[in-house]
Amino acid sequence: MWFRKKEEEITTRKMTEVAIGAGTLEFIYIMLIGWFLFGTQDYVFGLNAPEGFFFVLMLILLVISAAISGVLVMGYPAYLIYLKKIREGIFTLAVTLLTLFSYFILGLILTWLMYPAS
Repeated sequence: MWFRKKEEEITTRKMTEVAIGAGTLEFIYIMLIGWFLFGTQDYVFGLNAPEGFFFVLMLILLVISAAISGVLVMGYPAYLIYLKKIREGIFTLAVTLLTLFSYFILGLILTWLMYPAS
């Protein structure tokens, strides 16, 4: 087709780089959302919050976060599956989820080191 560029070879290295990048971007996005909620907790949860504001804000944030996370995690694998490269798409999705899981385990380890059980 005239609007599609020439198909380039998809290597394992490229898929791994894209997947790790997507997992890292998703982790950064989650950290930013957590930072936003922590910084605005007095206005969202406290006495200064307008009635009903919390529910509307959480629903909007949930919908936007689901869309952004869906694009970050599923975007490239869906593109590969669209190109009929199903194994490559599943591999990319698996590496992305493994990257997120690695950040989760790292966060648990850091939490246990910072706040040991007494």
